[in-house]
Amino acid sequence: MRAVIDTDALAFRLDMNLETTLPPDMWAAIRVNYEKGDFTAAVQDCGYYISELLRQKSGADGDGVPLVGQALGGANPKIRVAKDQSITEQDIQRGIEQILRGFYQAIRNPRSHKKILDSADDATSIIAFCGYIVRQLQQAKALASKEELIRRVLDKDFVPQENYARLLVDEIPSRLKLEVFLGVFEKRSEWKSNGIYYFNKVIISDLSPEDQASVVSLISDELKTTDDEVSIRHVISLFPPEMWERYAEIARLRVEHKIIRSINEGRYDVAEGRCLSGGLGVWAKGRLTRFVLKKHLLSALAAKIRSDNSHEREYVTAYFLNELDQFEKEELGPILAALIQRLKKGDKALYNALAFWSLDSRSADFDEAYDNFVADPNCDLDDEIPF
Repeated sequence: MRAVIDTDALAFRLDMNLETTLPPDMWAAIRVNYEKGDFTAAVQDCGYYISELLRQKSGADGDGVPLVGQALGGANPKIRVAKDQSITEQDIQRGIEQILRGFYQAIRNPRSHKKILDSADDATSIIAFCGYIVRQLQQAKALASKEELIRRVLDKDFVPQENYARLLVDEIPSRLKLEVFLGVFEKRSEWKSNGIYYFNKVIISDLSPEDQASVVSLISDELKTTDDEVSIRHVISLFPPEMWERYAEIARLRVEHKIIRSINEGRYDVAEGRCLSGGLGVWAKGRLTRFVLKKHLLSALAAKIRSDNSHEREYVTAYFLNELDQFEKEELGPILAALIQRLKKGDKALYNALAFWSLDSRSADFDEAYDNFVADPNCDLDDEIPF
C-alpha cells in the first residue's frame, strides 16, 4: 500500500529547511514569493540575488552570462573562489564559473522569456543548490573594498610613477572609480605622497565625461570659497596642469588673485637657500600660461625683477625664470624691459642667472643689453634692509 504524502507538510518542512540552510540575506531575498507559493518567482528572485552579489563582489556591471565572465572568468578573475595555486583549485574556479553560466542559460533566462510553472520540489532543489554556490561566492576573495582602495592611494609607499598609478587604478572597478576619487579627495589633508598627482591624472582620464564634469565642479566649488592654502596648493600642484582651464572662471580668478598677491610678497634668500615669503605663488609653476590673469601675473614678476631688494629679485630667478619661455614673445614685453633695466644697472647675479635661461624669446634690445653687460659691484647692495 503506497503511503499518502502530505504535500502541505512537505512544503512546510522544505520551507523550514531553506530558511535554516540558506544564507540569511539570500533567504530574505526569496522568502516572500516562496512562502506564498509563487515558486517560479522565487527562483527568479534567486537569480536577481546572485546577479547583485556578483556585481557587489566584483565591481563589474552587466547581467547574466557576461557578468559571470567578468566576475569569475579570465586569468585574473575579480572574484577568486580558490587560491589558484593548484590544478584542482583552478578547476574549482572554472567549475563555479561554468555552473553559474549554466544557471543563467538553463534556469534564469528561460523564466524571464516565457511562462514556466515550477513545483515546490523543483524550486526548492534549484534554490538549495544555489545556496551552496552563494556560500562559495560569499567566502571568496574579492577585489579590495572602496575603503581599502582609498587607503592604498594614501599609502606613504605609493610609488610616484604613472605606471604604478595605472596599475592601481586598473584594479578599481569602473563603477567605483568616481567614488574612490571622491573618497581620496575628501582626505586631501592627508595627501603627502607625490604619487597623488599620478593617481589624479590617471583616474580622471578613466572617468566618463559626466564624471569628469562632476570632478571639475567639485574642485571649482572648493576654490570659490577656501582660504586654506594647503588645499589650494593641493589643487594647483596635484592635478594635471590642463585641468586648470576647466575649472569655473570665477574660481580661477579668485585663486589666481591669491597667487599673484603671494608673488608680490615673495622673497628668496640665495645664501640660505630658502623661500622667505610667497610660498603659495611658487606652486603655480607649470600653470602660469593657463592663467586668466596672465598679464597681471607677468606685471607682478616684472616688478620684482626691477626691485632694489635682492631677495625679491632672487625669488623670480629661483622659481620663475625658467618658466618664462613658456609664454609667447609678445607677452614678455614687461619682463624683458625689467631684465634690460637690471642688466644696464650691472646686476651680476641676474646676469649669471640668465646664463641658464633659454633665450628663445629674447628681443634685440635684450640681446644688446646682455651682450654688452658690465658688472657694477655696488648694484647688489639693497636699498632696504633685507628680510
